[in-house]
Amino acid sequence: MRPAISLATLATVQSATERVFSVRVGQVTGATVVTVVGEVDLDTAPELEFRVTRAAAAADPLVIDLSGVTFFASAGLACLLTAHGQGHRPHLVPSPAVAKVLALSDLEDFLPRSESLADALRHLAR
Repeated sequence: MRPAISLATLATVQSATERVFSVRVGQVTGATVVTVVGEVDLDTAPELEFRVTRAAAAADPLVIDLSGVTFFASAGLACLLTAHGQGHRPHLVPSPAVAKVLALSDLEDFLPRSESLADALRHLAR
C-alpha cells in the first residue's frame, strides 16, 4: 500500500502567503471615516496615506477606524503623523496591534482615540 502524498499547488501557496489589506472611505453622520483592515506595512502604507490624504481634504472631521488592523508597522504610524502634520487631527479607533505601536512610540495621547467607531462619532458630535 502506498502512503498518501499531499501536494500543495501554487494557488494554495499563493493564497496562504497573500496578506489581506483594504481601505474604504465613507461619510458617516458628519464625519469622513477611513476604515482599514489587515496589515499596514511598507507595502500597504502608501495606499493608506493616499486615502487618508484625500479623506482629510474634506471639511468634515476625520475618523480612522483601525480596529480591523492585525499588524501595524512604523510606515503606518508615519501616515497618521503626516495627516496630523497637514493640519488634520484624525480621531483613531485602534486595534490592539495599533494601540501597542502607539504606546511603544509614546504617542498614545498625541492623537485622540476611542474604543469603537460609535464612540468616536459620539465624541465628534459633542
